[in-house]
This record gives sequence, structure tokens and C-alpha cells, in this order.
Amino acid sequence: MPAESLIILDGNGESVYEIEVDMMFYQPKKSYWWQRANISIPYDILVELYKNQTPYSIVLHGKDETITYRISRGKWEKQSAVINKVFNVIQYNE
Repeated sequence: MPAESLIILDGNGESVYEIEVDMMFYQPKKSYWWQRANISIPYDILVELYKNQTPYSIVLHGKDETITYRISRGKWEKQSAVINKVFNVIQYNE
């Protein structure tokens, strides 16, 4: 499914950010396709998403299909801890 737009939902399912997707390439891989896309998310929105205790969701919209991705709670706790440390380093170096 070639993605056309992306929506980020917070842990409560509320829309936080929506943007058109800039597709870089599509590549066949066995029985499926790899795709790479480019988007820009404002830094303040990204920081707020990682402050939450619940993971955000990414919703990809195509012409005829919608796919939702959500990270598991355990992986979210590990990942958000690392990302928040990076944000702290950025804040201390400003």
C-alpha cells in the first residue's frame, strides 16, 4: 500500500499531528514491498509524545487502505526511556 498521509495518535487515540508523506522509493522484497518515506515532525510534538506513559500510534492512509501501527507496552517503556535521555541531553546543551 503506497502511503499518502500519516496521522500520529496519542495514547488516548486523539490525533496529534497529520502530514502528507513524501515517498522516497518502493522496492519488492519476496512476497511484500519495502517502502521508505520522509516526514518532518515538529520537535515539541515529538517531545510531548515521548513524555506520555502510553505509546502513540501511527496511522498510514493510502488510496483504498488504512494501516495502524502501535508499539507494545514493554518495548515502549524501553524505547521512550532512551529517547527521553536524548531529549534531556539536548535540553542541557541548549
